[in-house]
Amino acid sequence: MRFLFITHSAFSQYSCYKRAIGTGEALTALGHEVYILVKDCAENRTRIGEEAPHCNPIYVNGGIFREIVAKLRALWRVRPDVIYLSAFSVHNLAGMHFLFPRARSIIEFNELYSEYPRKRRNWALWELIALFEHKYILCASMFLVRHFSEVSRKYFLKRNIVYLPFAFPDYLRPSRSIHERKTILFMASLWKGYGIYEVLQAFELIVRKEAGVALEVIGKGEEYERVKEWVEEHKLNDDIHVCGFVAEQDLNEHFSKADVFVSPMHDTLQDRARCPSKIFYYIPYQKPIVTCKIGNPFDVLGEYGFYYRPDDVEDMARAFIKAIEACDDFAYPDGFVAQHSWASRAKELEKWMTNE
Repeated sequence: MRFLFITHSAFSQYSCYKRAIGTGEALTALGHEVYILVKDCAENRTRIGEEAPHCNPIYVNGGIFREIVAKLRALWRVRPDVIYLSAFSVHNLAGMHFLFPRARSIIEFNELYSEYPRKRRNWALWELIALFEHKYILCASMFLVRHFSEVSRKYFLKRNIVYLPFAFPDYLRPSRSIHERKTILFMASLWKGYGIYEVLQAFELIVRKEAGVALEVIGKGEEYERVKEWVEEHKLNDDIHVCGFVAEQDLNEHFSKADVFVSPMHDTLQDRARCPSKIFYYIPYQKPIVTCKIGNPFDVLGEYGFYYRPDDVEDMARAFIKAIEACDDFAYPDGFVAQHSWASRAKELEKWMTNE
């Protein structure tokens, strides 16, 4: 089959675009022909060259009108069997599937934007339009599968909906790391809603009792400077390392020295619906992951997660201690890690399209 992934912007700005290069490269190993429509920038050229060397990138530039025209021309030239929209937007040719009726068109949902306070009605309408336009719906969480199945029934739409979460790239392979302190690693955009302050407060509770524990924070965002000020104010500079943005190719070095990973969640519809891609980045390192029994992380980790009650800093601290105590002997069962690779996701996607 001939696949064409449609993306927009730099890959680092949207975690869903990782699927294009991860699944795309894995599909080529299965004998498929893969094209990726992608913004022409240094980051994307590097990422495709390193992570998807057997795919066929089609680089586009310019404003939105020029971008749309370039993408339409590429579609007419490639004539794919399967069109994959990593996100539903005008940049990704939303509303234009009627121009390519013979191609099977997949739309991915990895969050429920209609549950966010801002522009809720606009997003609800946008999601509904996407559901009407596309027969094939790929959901990154089971919550989204249930949600869009229910909406489809409500509007008498017959849709082929599959659950296919994110995965980890091949270059994330644990290497031996010698470090004196047990290290907890947090990676996310530094926004209040992503749990950075809960992690800082929980860590402060344990570092006073547990000598030899460190916290590494990876990511940038609007709270970046405030996070560094918080560390300074609480005199934890020797215990907390705020790294800022770390390039994709350098993540392995940081992850390999982690003894515990943390992925905070909140008991909200937004968090129940979304699929945190970092969970899958952590899995290859076979170390405890501290999170909540909410949504996709619980669906994926099941009995192998280390859980705390949402928004309960003291309970997060308890989960940290439990995870630290277990980290040296922790391991997933045989086959668990491979199950969450892009190669595994590509086989599931191939099966989905072949059996249709």
